[in-house]
This record gives sequence, structure tokens and C-alpha cells, in this order.
Amino acid sequence: MRLGRKSTPRCSESKRIITVSASRCSRLSPGSPASPSGWIGSVIREKSDGRLASCRSATETTLRMADSFVMDNPWITVPSGPPFIADCDRELIDLVLSADPRARSELHFEALPEPYAGDPERATVVLLSLNPGWADADRIENNPVEDWEAEARRNLTFSARTPFVHIDPRFREKTGGGQWWSRRLRRLAEATSWEQVGQRLMVLEFFGYHSKNWRSLPIPLPSQAFTFDLLRRVLRRNLLIICTRGWSEWVWNVPDLYAYKRILRLNSQRWVGLSPGNMSAGDFDQVVAAVSATPASA
Repeated sequence: MRLGRKSTPRCSESKRIITVSASRCSRLSPGSPASPSGWIGSVIREKSDGRLASCRSATETTLRMADSFVMDNPWITVPSGPPFIADCDRELIDLVLSADPRARSELHFEALPEPYAGDPERATVVLLSLNPGWADADRIENNPVEDWEAEARRNLTFSARTPFVHIDPRFREKTGGGQWWSRRLRRLAEATSWEQVGQRLMVLEFFGYHSKNWRSLPIPLPSQAFTFDLLRRVLRRNLLIICTRGWSEWVWNVPDLYAYKRILRLNSQRWVGLSPGNMSAGDFDQVVAAVSATPASA
């Protein structure tokens, strides 16, 4: 997989391509992990029996994914100004927004996407989450923090000065994401150090764009294939994983996760802080040991 540091700005398909197509869509019904919910459900839910119908053409034309493939980093195609949308996602996102204007109040493209934070080659612990939240202060024009926009863009190519960019000392207490993550990682930093956490921790977001509230799309965006492949890379390296939110969504799209042994869950999905009180006995010690360890070669 080309991680994007020197990659050509495009989304490429694999040599062995499968289409996540009508056959899979038509089998989905409400209640399944990838079935439609919220505002998007009203767009593409077939009224007669609740199964997906009109996602067929959109899926076949815009979402071609593979079991095992090499994919260029799609996030290097994010434009220099809003809306900040990866090229390969634009067609499907435009379809969603045009089909239901209410989506405009849910999804926000005025800030750079945050599909992940961290370095997949140096991380020893990987968090699985749903998507970055949203506050009006997240808009680039509303965020006067020096260097943040440039560093957030470097994060998309795994080249941020502090791999887990939100806890960079320049941003830890000044950006919304920095404040959010520093509160939740404080106990881990006390047991190790902020420097170790910044180098050894990585988070993968199931959906890389900002929203006020989590709303599951009925089918993955093309850019999500890159995140799923990052997760497969994590599994091959046998890294410690902590699923903070969205277990069913992650397993649905990366089934190998279901039988993976080195995975932890938090006691609370409302407060996703890493602390002894929010984890089963001994789990926090595992995280501390992993963050303190030197990463094995990828």
C-alpha cells in the first residue's frame, strides 16, 4: 500500500477487483451494520420492503473495492480550499447531498478530513473510532491556531511532526481535537509520556469526514477502502487494537477483525478515555506496555 508520502495523487484500483454491488446491497436490511439509518435512509431505502434498491447504480459506478489490493492514498487529492473532499468521494457525496438537503446539516466539509492520526509504521497501539466530530470552531477560517491547517494536511500523508497530531504541544490545548484527545489520553500520558503517546498511538476513523452526530452511510465511500487496508496492515503486524466505537461497522467491512486476538474494548463508549477505570482488569497495563515498546518493523 502506498501511504502517500511520495504517491501520485489518485485513487487506484487493484488488479483483482470486486464490485460491492447490487447482490450485496440487495441482501442488506434495516438492522444490519451497513444498512441505512437516519437522513440517508430516507434517500435510498426501498419503501416496499426496507431493502436497499437505488444504491445499486451508485455503488457499481463509484465504489469498486478489492479483497486484497494496493491503493494510493486518496487523501492527497483533498483540495486546497473547502469543500475538503477527496476526489474519489466527490461523486457519491454530491449524490447524497443532492438527494437530501438535510445531509448538509449533518456532514461538514469546511475543515480538513481526519480519517486517521498517527503513523502506521511507528504505531504500537491502534484505536478504532467512528468519525471526527464537529464544532463551528473547527472551520478552517474560524481556527486561528498557527500552523494547524498545514500540519493537519501533513497528517493526511503521515508526515506530521507529532504523528498523533492532536497532541502535538502546539495544538494540544488550542484546537478542538487537541482538547478532546488530551482529556481522553491524559491517564495514558501520565503512565508513559506525551512524547511516547504521540509517537506510538494511532487512531483510525471509520468515516473520515466531520459530522455533528454519527450517521452511518449505507455503503462505504471509496476513500474508506484505504482505511480498511490500513487496518488489515495493522492486523498483519499483530498490533494491539482498542475498539472505542463502531465495532459492528468495522467487523462488517474487515471481517478478519472478528477473530483477531489482540483487541480490547472499553467499558464505556460514551467516554472513550483510556484509563484503568474504563477498561477491564489488566487491559490498561497492556496498553501502557505497548506504548512504551519499540515498534517492530512493518
